[in-house]
Amino acid sequence: KYRLSNTMKFIYTKAFLIFAATLVLIVIVLFLQNKGYLDRVRTFLLQAPRPVVGAAKSVALPVKNFFGTLYNLNDLVEKNSDLEIQLQQAHEKLVLLQEYQNQNEILKNELGFKNKSSNTLVPCTVLIVDPEGLTDAIVLNCGSKLGVRLGQAVVAQNHLVGKIAYVGDDTSTAILITSPQANIDSRVIKTGELGLVSGSFNSGVVIDRLSQNAPLDKTDLVVTAGINSLIPKNIVIGQIGDTISRQTDLFKKATVVSPIQFNSLEFVFVVQ
Repeated sequence: KYRLSNTMKFIYTKAFLIFAATLVLIVIVLFLQNKGYLDRVRTFLLQAPRPVVGAAKSVALPVKNFFGTLYNLNDLVEKNSDLEIQLQQAHEKLVLLQEYQNQNEILKNELGFKNKSSNTLVPCTVLIVDPEGLTDAIVLNCGSKLGVRLGQAVVAQNHLVGKIAYVGDDTSTAILITSPQANIDSRVIKTGELGLVSGSFNSGVVIDRLSQNAPLDKTDLVVTAGINSLIPKNIVIGQIGDTISRQTDLFKKATVVSPIQFNSLEFVFVVQ
C-alpha cells in the first residue's frame, strides 16, 4: 500500500509529466515518419523561409540603396569641392599670367619710347599711387642717387603725367597733371597757341590762359611748350576735348583728354 501511494505521487510530479510528454512526442514523430508525413513537414519548413527572406530583401535593398546614395553624394561633394579649389587655383594663375602679360606690354611700350626719345630717361617703378585720385601724387623708387631733380618731367606711355615735387636719396614724389598745382607750360600744335595745363576738380585736366580769339578744335594735340628748361619741349600731354570757358571770360579754357589711367600707373620715366 505504501509503494502504491509513492507511485501515485510520482505520477503527479513535474518530472513524470515531462517524461510522458516526451514519450508521446516520440510516438507521434515515429507515427508521422512511418506514414510519410514528416517529408511534407520538412519541405514546408525548408520552403517557409523563402518569403521571409524575400520580404527581408525587399526591405533591406532600399535601405542599402539609400545609404549607398548618401555615400555617393558625399563622395561627389568632396570631389566637387576639390574641383572648385583646382578651378580657383587655375583662375588665379590665369589672372597672374594676364597681369604679367599686361606688365610686359607696358614695359615694351615704355622701352620703345625710351629708345626713340632724344632725352635721357630714368626708369622708375611707382611705389605708391592714390587709387581714388585724392592726392594727385605718386611715390617713385628713384631719387637723387639716380640724378632725379626737383621740377623734372615724369612721362609714361609717351605722355606727360606729372613733374617731380620732392626728391629723396632713393625715392621721389611727383605731382600729376591732374593736380591744380601742376601748372605745365603747354602749346597747341595746330595753332601754336601757348597755355597752361593743370588739373581741375570739376573738369579733370584742362588747358587755360589761351587767347579768346585763337581757334580751337577738338582732337587738337597739346604738347609741352619747353619754356621751363626742366621739362623738354614737345612731350605729348593729350588732345583738346570740350571748350569750357565763356565768351565773356578773359581767357579761353578747354579740357585736355589723356589716355593715361593715372590711378593705375606702374612704370614711369623721369626726363633729365
